[in-house]
Amino acid sequence: MKFALKLGILMTLVTMLWASATITNFDGYSEASRIIIQWSSLTELNLQGYEIQRSMDNHEFSRVGFLEARGSNTGYTYVDDSVFAKISGRTYFYRLKIVNKDGSTDYSNTITIESQINSVRHTWGSIKAMFK
Repeated sequence: MKFALKLGILMTLVTMLWASATITNFDGYSEASRIIIQWSSLTELNLQGYEIQRSMDNHEFSRVGFLEARGSNTGYTYVDDSVFAKISGRTYFYRLKIVNKDGSTDYSNTITIESQINSVRHTWGSIKAMFK
C-alpha cells in the first residue's frame, strides 16, 4: 500500500512537471485583410488550450482568441479578422499563451506579421464612408 501511494504521488509530480505543450512551426501571414496564424503541436500533456495574443508594440499583449487543445501532433489555425479596419503595412506581434489544466501558463516565441489590406476592400470602404 505504501509503495502504491508513493508511486502515485511520484507520477502526479512527474505529470505536473511535464504538463504543457511542445509547439513547432509557429508562423503567420497576411491574406485578404486578415491575419492567419498557424502552429503544430508535437506533444500536449494536461493542456487546456492556446490563448492567441496580439500586440502593436511587442510589449503589451491582449487576447484575440482561444483554441481548445486537441491532442498531440495536431495542426492549429487561427484567423484574426479584427485587423481588417487597420492600416496596410502595420506591424503586428503575435504569441501564444499556453494554458495548462492546472492553471499554469507558458508563452511561445513572438512572431511579427505585416498587414496587407486588400486594396479593393479598402477603396470600397472609403467610398461607403463618403456617403454616411
